[in-house]
Amino acid sequence: ADLVGFHTYDYARHFLSACSRVLEVECSPRGVDYNNHFMSLGVFPIGIDPEHVSRAINTKFVQARIKELRETFAGRKILLGVDRLDYIKGMPHKLLGLELFFTRYPEWHGKVTLIQVGVPSRTEVP
Repeated sequence: ADLVGFHTYDYARHFLSACSRVLEVECSPRGVDYNNHFMSLGVFPIGIDPEHVSRAINTKFVQARIKELRETFAGRKILLGVDRLDYIKGMPHKLLGLELFFTRYPEWHGKVTLIQVGVPSRTEVP
């Protein structure tokens, strides 16, 4: 590969450390030199655009939806889950955990609502 990317600098640093110790290759913060090929290293954080969220929350549509949800779920505790539909993301475990919670604490039946959003998994990563 010509480029390997990581979410955080720490992940990239640990990768470089492993390459240096396990493969005994020359490493720098820029990448790895292996078999006369330099592979660059990149850090590509994934997150949200806070300014976009701030603008969106103040729109009439979002404010109306907030009002509707507050009325619909008045007096209830809301659990919100937003997860990709990958099998490794743990959505089934979350549901089993909620089931166990209700088994152990039946007094919470009818007082807690889980709103689970399942986002399709990526089929292509740019």
